[in-house]
Amino acid sequence: MRLVDLSSGAALKRLTAHADSRIGDGPHAVSRRWAAALWSHPDRPDGLIYRCRNAPDHRSIALFDRASDALVANCATNLLEEPPRLAAILEHFGCAPTP
Repeated sequence: MRLVDLSSGAALKRLTAHADSRIGDGPHAVSRRWAAALWSHPDRPDGLIYRCRNAPDHRSIALFDRASDALVANCATNLLEEPPRLAAILEHFGCAPTP
């Protein structure tokens, strides 16, 4: 899987001097335009890796539709059936389920 690394300052600076704020913290419309531009790049990357907006010490991956053939879903567990594990994840990110 080939991902465009947008998770480090150095990678973003190669795109533009202001990419850090435009892609990571800017309006979603701007990040969508960047994603579309990177999707249409001749190198045909499979997706992007970027810093999580609400947890910047973590990384997220956004996969483009062309990567779907490479994905295999093998979900052996359901977090809704493991309340302690789900609670630990939610607590880590400072989240809570809402009805």
